[in-house]
Amino acid sequence: MKKITIEKQIIFSEVLTSQNLILSIRTAYMLSFLITVQELSLLKTIFSFSIFLLEIPTGLLADRFGNRRSSIVGIAFFSIHALFYVLFPDFTGLILTNIFLAVSAACLSGSKNSYYKALCEKYDLKIEDLKKKIQFSQNFFNVIFTLVSGLLFALNPSINFYVTFAFGAIATVLFIGLPKIDCNNNVDRMSLVLKNTISIIFTSRIRLTELLFFSVGSSFLIFNFEYYQFFFQEYKVPVELYGMVYAFFPLLSNIGVYVYKFKKLDYLPIFILPFSLLFMIFNHPTIFFISIIFQQIIFSYILFRFEIFIIESANNLDYMSTYQSSMSFIQNIIKCSLFLILSFLLNYISLNYIYVILSIITLFISLSCYLLLKKERILVEQVNIGK
Repeated sequence: MKKITIEKQIIFSEVLTSQNLILSIRTAYMLSFLITVQELSLLKTIFSFSIFLLEIPTGLLADRFGNRRSSIVGIAFFSIHALFYVLFPDFTGLILTNIFLAVSAACLSGSKNSYYKALCEKYDLKIEDLKKKIQFSQNFFNVIFTLVSGLLFALNPSINFYVTFAFGAIATVLFIGLPKIDCNNNVDRMSLVLKNTISIIFTSRIRLTELLFFSVGSSFLIFNFEYYQFFFQEYKVPVELYGMVYAFFPLLSNIGVYVYKFKKLDYLPIFILPFSLLFMIFNHPTIFFISIIFQQIIFSYILFRFEIFIIESANNLDYMSTYQSSMSFIQNIIKCSLFLILSFLLNYISLNYIYVILSIITLFISLSCYLLLKKERILVEQVNIGK
C-alpha cells in the first residue's frame, strides 16, 4: 500500500469523525425534547464517569488484541452514537448515547496514536508530520462544519446527526482498509502491564512535569472557555455573531500547531498563557478578544505538544496503548479535581479573583516546567524514554 494512500485514508477518516456538525446544536436539539438543564448536567457527568471507568481497560485490551481493531471499534461506536440521538431522543436513550460516545473516546484515546506510530515506522513516515497534516485538515473542515451546522439544523433538526452517522460509517470503512500491524499477543498479564506502566510514569520527572503542566494548563483553558459567552453578553456582542467567532477558533488552532515547529519558541506560548488569563479581568473588549485569540493558539499548541510527547515517550514500549490510556486517566483525575475546586471557589469569590488565582498557578507551573526541562537538557520532542 502506498504511503500517500495511507496518509489520505487516515486524514480523511479523521476529518469524517468530527463532532462539529452537532456540537453547536446538540444542546438545543436535546432541549427540544423537553430534556431539563439538570438532566443535561447529569448526562455530562455520566459521559465523564464512563470514560473514567473505561480508559485503562480499553488501553489494556488494545495492547492485547491490536490497536487497529480498537480504533475501528471506537470509530464504529462514534458513528452509532450519532444515530442514537435520532432513534432514542428521550432521557434514557440519551444516557445510552453518551455511554456509546464514552466507549468511542476511550477506545481511541490510546490505540489510535499507537497504531499511527506503528504505521509510520513500517512505511517510513514521520509521526509528527502526519499529526500536523491531520490537525490542519481537521481544523479547516471544522470551520466549514461549524458554519453549516446551524443551517442544516434549521432545515431539519435530525439531519446533522444523520450526516455525522454517515461520515462515521465511511470513516470506519476507511480504517478497515488500512494495513494490518501485528499486535503483541504475548504481552504480559494485564495486572503486571498496568503495574509497570504506572511505575514508568511516576518514576520519570519529565513525564510527571509534562503531565502536570498539560493537565493544569488545558483544564484552566477549558474552564475559561465556558465563560466566553458571559463576556460576549457583557460586551454586547450580537448573538448572531457567536457562530462566526467560534468558527474562527479552528483557524487559530492551526497557528498553534505551526508554532510548534519553531524550536526556539518552544516555551514562549507557555509563558504567555498566564497573562492571557490575567488579562480577562481588564474589562476591555479589545484586550478580551486579544486574550482569547492567544488562548486558542496556546491551547492548540500545548495539546499538539503533549500528543507528540506522549507518542515519543512511549517509544519501544510493548504496551503503548496502556501507557497512553494511563496518562489520559491521570490527566482526567487532575482535570476533574480542578473543576470541582474551581466550582466550589466560585460560590465564595468573584470570577475576576478566580482568574488571578489561575494566572498565578499557571505561571508557577510554567516556570517549574521550563526550569526542570532546561536542567535535564531535553526538549519535549526529543524525549525518547521507555527503553
